[in-house]
Amino acid sequence: MEENKLAYLAGIIDGEGCITINIHRIKGEMNGLLCRLIINNTNEHLINFCKNAFIELGVDEKRIKMYTRGGGIYKNTKRKKCWIIMINQMSSILIILSQIEKFLLVKKEQAKLIIEYIKNMDTYSNKMELYERMKILNDWRLE
Repeated sequence: MEENKLAYLAGIIDGEGCITINIHRIKGEMNGLLCRLIINNTNEHLINFCKNAFIELGVDEKRIKMYTRGGGIYKNTKRKKCWIIMINQMSSILIILSQIEKFLLVKKEQAKLIIEYIKNMDTYSNKMELYERMKILNDWRLE
């Protein structure tokens, strides 16, 4: 993929995306960590651009979840329909982030953290520390 397209994709993720790690629980017990890459936007064409870019980078189309929300009246306020694209598979997230990381500005540290975790997942000793680090990075209220 051309560098300008990678940079544009990174800009979308910086502005409209979420790079995060959540705790995966089974019956209340921590079973591991879930990595997620999510992009929300009211422009369907932008979300389709992202989907096509992910496929071009080598992500299996079956691993790309797309859905919508809103588009009606909520608490007496008209809201635009929102398109959402989500990637949960770690190998797919690694494919995307490793190619756009150098172009990220706002979410570069989150990308580095997830890349580090995915590459060393089997030997990563303190998963809760990683989760807490991501939580701090994603908490904009701290700034």
